[in-house]
Amino acid sequence: MVQVEELAKTLPSDRAQVRTLPLVPTRDELFSPLQRCREYLTLEYPRYYWNPNYEPW
Repeated sequence: MVQVEELAKTLPSDRAQVRTLPLVPTRDELFSPLQRCREYLTLEYPRYYWNPNYEPW
């Protein structure tokens, strides 16, 4: 990605427009729903017992 962004800077801005975006989510973006799994389960199942030793993946 860095190489593409550097090459894009060499192009004239009036003739080319280059946009880059990450296709792979970051580690935090992947794990945030897993960390909140307890909240989701207790909303759906109020009597759900949470395992205190739980670790996502």
